[in-house]
Amino acid sequence: MIILFQDKMKEEIALIREMKPIIEREGSVVGLSIEDTVLGQYLLNEARVKAKKEGRAEGIEEGREEGKAQGRELGRREQKIETAVKLLQLNVSLEAIIEATGLTIEEIEKLRN
Repeated sequence: MIILFQDKMKEEIALIREMKPIIEREGSVVGLSIEDTVLGQYLLNEARVKAKKEGRAEGIEEGREEGKAQGRELGRREQKIETAVKLLQLNVSLEAIIEATGLTIEEIEKLRN
């Protein structure tokens, strides 16, 4: 039943698309634009739905990329902390640890405690 309905809808949509040039031509004779017709409203709505889907997909992709970047940054930060802890255990100077890891004195002091 659903498949028959979908097929019928596809046929109707194809017919509507075929009628668009005729409606545009005839509508201009009586002073109507395509947007003033049912077809025009349908096509505008279809364009809005498509734009919304594309925008959503674009937003999801941007979110993924941002999440990946944040994950990489977090991983680098954890690696710096891990390195600082190991260097502290080896009694390496505070200055050398700062230079090697890029961490601040305060961050390294917190790791000592």
